[in-house]
Amino acid sequence: DHDLFPLPIHNARSLSVAVFPSSQGHRLERAGAVKAWKRHRLMVQNFAVPVGAIRLVIHDDRPGSSSQGAIQEIHTGAGLDQYALVRIPPMVWYGFQGLATGDSLIANCASLPHDPAEVDRLPEQAATIPYVW
Repeated sequence: DHDLFPLPIHNARSLSVAVFPSSQGHRLERAGAVKAWKRHRLMVQNFAVPVGAIRLVIHDDRPGSSSQGAIQEIHTGAGLDQYALVRIPPMVWYGFQGLATGDSLIANCASLPHDPAEVDRLPEQAATIPYVW
């Protein structure tokens, strides 16, 4: 199931071990910086923000999808009361912006190893995505 809604992480502070497949990734996002737009054709993204906070914006333009044309804005991160694991299905556009006063760490446990050939990108102010950063 490819929900666009964040999945709450219950009792996250009690976890002592996290296991990631070889396709794990992470990045530091600077306060106020915007990285948009990107989508994967095959990969499922699973984002969590254990340090700081981000605004994650998702746009679904998949033909026939029940959420086609929708924009969803999610504020998530350990620096907020809304710490969550967010799953982004294939063929859905997303971008994010750092909200914390310092850097934010975005951890990604992806379903596949990174392959630049299966990634599409658009500029931050793409006319095809009805969102202004």
